[in-house]
Amino acid sequence: MISLVLEVEGMMCQTSCGTTVANALRRVPGVVEAEASFAQGTATVKLDPGTAVKGVDLLGAVEVVGFDAKLASPPDTVLRVEGMMCQKSCGTTVANSLRGVPGVLHAAASHPDAEALVWGDARASALVAAVEAMGFDAAPKASGSLAVGRAAPPVASRAASNRAAVVAEEARARAAAEALLQALTKDSEDSRAVVKLQVSGISCAVCCGKIEQSL
Repeated sequence: MISLVLEVEGMMCQTSCGTTVANALRRVPGVVEAEASFAQGTATVKLDPGTAVKGVDLLGAVEVVGFDAKLASPPDTVLRVEGMMCQKSCGTTVANSLRGVPGVLHAAASHPDAEALVWGDARASALVAAVEAMGFDAAPKASGSLAVGRAAPPVASRAASNRAAVVAEEARARAAAEALLQALTKDSEDSRAVVKLQVSGISCAVCCGKIEQSL
């Protein structure tokens, strides 16, 4: 069984957002099991060995339901790639060439870092050949020089950030409720008084329910 972890941004709760992400991943052909954690800001996917599913299929499934995602699992192979002159064209060309190699689940290339990250059990020689066929020089990086995931914060930090965001939104909702109560008390002589509140950060039905309950 192949297991991959995705970093998912934008989940605001477990009941609605977490379930939505998990269900989206489960609908991808080749996925055996999928779970999403709002607290950790991640989703874990299990695939059948030899499956044809690609990382872009998983990331796309999450993005379609409104969340940003990227692979959080460490890559199996890192290549040094020389000759890339830009990200949009060269980086995309390298990544696409690697994704077509049998055994590759996902691949990403970085022009600034002059490297390509590959997930899957494809042979390094096949990966190098695919990149060189596109006109770039490539070679596997030594394990001691891998700079994997340097731009991604630790899972614990992401979880704390998510919890802080929810606490902040709940505090704003309580403040809005108190403001509404004060306004209604002040205008009690007019039973038809209407107060409109602008609430930011609502992302799902559960969020709406919490605000309604607080009011």
